[in-house]
Amino acid sequence: MPPWVRYAQDQRMEESLARLEYLLECGQLGLVTGASGLGKSALLKRFLHALPPQQCQAVYCHLTHLPSSGMLKMVVTQLGEAPPWQERLYEQILERAARAEGALLLVFDEAHLLDSQALTDLRLLISSALDVGPPLKILLVGQEPLRTLLRRSQHADLANPGLGALSASAARGSRRSAISISNSAKPGATRGCSTNR
Repeated sequence: MPPWVRYAQDQRMEESLARLEYLLECGQLGLVTGASGLGKSALLKRFLHALPPQQCQAVYCHLTHLPSSGMLKMVVTQLGEAPPWQERLYEQILERAARAEGALLLVFDEAHLLDSQALTDLRLLISSALDVGPPLKILLVGQEPLRTLLRRSQHADLANPGLGALSASAARGSRRSAISISNSAKPGATRGCSTNR
């Protein structure tokens, strides 16, 4: 049986889903990492399928190998905005987030393929969105090299962006599970949000 099938049927899936729901309630940035074949995609599909549209609009971005400007243009296009102008990409995304009925969740799958400039742009987008309501949230999903990339000094605030950081690591027999989920609540927004999930 493939590892992702076992993962989809056990307590780790429920715990991971609860952490992703916490991201929607109180977080700003989520990180899901793990080795290939361990269930990240199964988790993501189950999570996105269960999202009520009035609570959250999710935009799935999978072409993470694009250069930064191409990635942001893709996001703007997927949001249904007019053809993006290079100098207005941030504003178009933030304006769209402000018009959303619920939270706007940008999901970047295979995020370990993002280049350094793209990660910097996502950091700036998150920083710019602090006052946007409904909130803008970002979920990065990728293999373990993503966690290593985020530990670099220029991206440290993405790896540890604020209060309420969570991480989960599950054991399978004597082997450590490769799916790890981290959430970050934006500072000042943690009241009423429990980190004891």
